[in-house]
Amino acid sequence: MQTIFMMRSARFRDHEGMVRIARQYDDAEMPVQTAQRALQSGVAVPMTDPCRANLKGTRGGFAVDPRAPDILDLDDEKTIGPQQVPLASSNANFIVLDRSAENRTIEIAVPRV
Repeated sequence: MQTIFMMRSARFRDHEGMVRIARQYDDAEMPVQTAQRALQSGVAVPMTDPCRANLKGTRGGFAVDPRAPDILDLDDEKTIGPQQVPLASSNANFIVLDRSAENRTIEIAVPRV
């Protein structure tokens, strides 16, 4: 077994075949092979990672819905492999607007003391 710090929520099978849920921003103990897969895919980081000190327990709550769409399946190679997401700029039609000549004045009504 290996303990890692989860950057995303994930589900996995333990040594007995039981499905377990590892919550985001929490420590998780899992089989070494599964933990290595989570580390390589960026789903988790080592316990020595500096972000653990800042993020541990920040998600809050204890109940986790195993059907939640943000829970990755660490036993499924397709869900944790490289994501085939197209770049936004390849399909976007960005237009640069020159606003350097515009003057803006904002007036806020506040009571005077």
